[in-house]
Amino acid sequence: MDNEIELEDLDLELKRTNKLNEVFNRAVRAFDNIQTACYEERQQCLQDRRFCWVAGAMWEDFYTEQLSNKPRLEVNKVQLAVTRINNEYRANRISAVFSPADGSESDETCDNLNSLYRAQRKARGTEFGDNAFMDSITGGIGAWRLRAEYEDEYDEDNEDQLITFEPIFDPETSVYFDLNAKRQDKADAKYCYVVTSMDAQEFEETHKTTPADWPKNDNRFFDWCVNDVVYLAEYYEIEETSETLRFYYGLAGDEIKVTPEEYSDKDYLSELDAKGYKLARNRKIKRQRVHKYIMSGGGILEDCGYIAGRYLPIIITYGKRTYIQNMERASGVIRICKDSQRLLNVQSSKLAEIASGSSIEKPIFTPEQVLGHEARWANDAVSDYPYQLINLSYDINGQLIQPGPVGMTKSPDLPPALGALLQFANDGLNDLMGNQDQAEQVKSNLSGLAVELIQAQISVQTAGYMSNFAIAEKWAAQVWLEMVKDLYTREGRKLKGESEGGSAEQIDIKKPIIDDQTGTVTAINDFSQLKTMDIQIEIGASSESKRAATEKGLIGLMGQIQDPGTQGILSNMILANSSGEGMSELRPYFRKQLIQQGAIEPSKEESDKMAEDAKNQQPEQPSPTDQANVDFLTASAAAEQAKAENLKAQTEKVNKEAEQVEANTQKILSEARINELKAIQAAQQLDINKAMIIDEWLKSQLITGEPAGEVEQPGQEMNEPQPMPMDQGAMMQEPPQ
Repeated sequence: MDNEIELEDLDLELKRTNKLNEVFNRAVRAFDNIQTACYEERQQCLQDRRFCWVAGAMWEDFYTEQLSNKPRLEVNKVQLAVTRINNEYRANRISAVFSPADGSESDETCDNLNSLYRAQRKARGTEFGDNAFMDSITGGIGAWRLRAEYEDEYDEDNEDQLITFEPIFDPETSVYFDLNAKRQDKADAKYCYVVTSMDAQEFEETHKTTPADWPKNDNRFFDWCVNDVVYLAEYYEIEETSETLRFYYGLAGDEIKVTPEEYSDKDYLSELDAKGYKLARNRKIKRQRVHKYIMSGGGILEDCGYIAGRYLPIIITYGKRTYIQNMERASGVIRICKDSQRLLNVQSSKLAEIASGSSIEKPIFTPEQVLGHEARWANDAVSDYPYQLINLSYDINGQLIQPGPVGMTKSPDLPPALGALLQFANDGLNDLMGNQDQAEQVKSNLSGLAVELIQAQISVQTAGYMSNFAIAEKWAAQVWLEMVKDLYTREGRKLKGESEGGSAEQIDIKKPIIDDQTGTVTAINDFSQLKTMDIQIEIGASSESKRAATEKGLIGLMGQIQDPGTQGILSNMILANSSGEGMSELRPYFRKQLIQQGAIEPSKEESDKMAEDAKNQQPEQPSPTDQANVDFLTASAAAEQAKAENLKAQTEKVNKEAEQVEANTQKILSEARINELKAIQAAQQLDINKAMIIDEWLKSQLITGEPAGEVEQPGQEMNEPQPMPMDQGAMMQEPPQ
């Protein structure tokens, strides 16, 4: 039995060895083809980066031999152009934003996904992106990688992994994709390599092998061992497989998808059968996984197995990229400026060489004339003698030669073409780099708009590089998303996120929530079930730059707004966006003021914090005895309140009745007074009438001559007077009634 197990183990080991040998032969042959095809192009990219950054690299190649005995100055103007483009990128960084393609994901899940991406992208700083962009604008190629690593490598119980972004250095000599990949982001690549170097002694100690044991192969273009340096390669290969999904329908009409792993579980199938699920249909789908190996020139050193995600985790970006004669070619800003920069260096060095020659004319003597006076002549520039001495000279006939120098040295002349070449080289560089010197020649009296226009002209030079880098950033976000689906699946796991404002927040994986309307329990942040996501690229200023621009715009608005309430809101917004020293601690306070004013909407974290604060401010729940006392006092107070309200109602009713009686009394008194006045008036009128009757009657008696007699009092009977005779004139009129 033991022999059979040993034979099986040997058979498995043999199959594994044969498979690794097959992988190695395929990988090393493909790598050699890539090296053969793109070696010269990659060497140009390397020379461009050296030309920009390495001292003396501007004089490499044939210039080194031709000008070996001449001054070799470096007036490095191309580095200034590279620095400006890089600063433009750092002021307007590129970021990716996820959104559901079909609207199936909740807004909160998408927000948390974006928050997680922002945090993990910055977990180790921005070195990976800054390094890649700098390499792309100098040499033409930049790269970085996404790697899954354990949260704590020293904790054997912690199996959780995090996704990190790491820079790749010297990308033109370390990153290679298969030659059939034509897309700029290499999304169509089937394999790739990342080459690193290691000291030969360290290699032997680490891997227990030596390059001397490698099989000899003189046909390889790439040498995996040079002197004491051994080259290793991370080899990533996409493996495509097909599998069958099974769909089961239940009694309620629902459908369940069963994967091959689940289908192999007999207990799971028995459970489905017990619940009444029946097989309805099968569907074949394609799967792809990424297999990682570590290889050297001698073979596969390590089989790392499958990695997270289904895409190659190596991201490549280009400064400028094109295909010519079926060959991918890349360059940065340096390539087209090299000749003009070299010409400027040559002419500057020539000018320095001419200037280093003496500009003072020196006398020429025979050795006999200065014999014994050499030191005096040599120290003349220091001692400043009032005069110099020479010896008398005689010709072959013994005749005295007139004292004086035989001749005079001449100052070097400046070649006429030198000035023109200097101007030509300088103008050529300015034209190729966009004449960026204008940005440093801004006069003090220029308006802010003019300065912005100048800066906009400079930004045009950066647009192409930023656009190519955005393509790489978008593909990196897609690769990261696929890795998230495999790694962030444990329910209850807590991850660190970052809000749009830059504050830290916590993200709970598969967090359960209850629907207020239906009462059903669902999970948010279930990243393993994410569907197709849209990825948009945003190119904009950094948070500090945006804050400063916002502050400037709000200050301009303050003078145009007259409403005090609006001015208060603008004032708080200015303070909330202020970037001065110490303002970082005050900004949250002014943001809170804006939320209370209703000027801005609070974020989810702020809403939760406000709800928690309101909950904490509520009084503590009393004990049962205290609650009973409170209820009794509350009921008593309610009863007394009811009595008071009843008494108040009765009082109001009595007051209203009293007011009505008072009103009726006043009305009766008014009517009685009016009647009394009418009676008095009638009596007065009666007296007046009686007086008039009596007066008229007396007058009539006087006219007839009859004695008046006694006047009867009112109310007494009186004889009617006889009518007057007709002949006595007109009949006396009756007294008025």
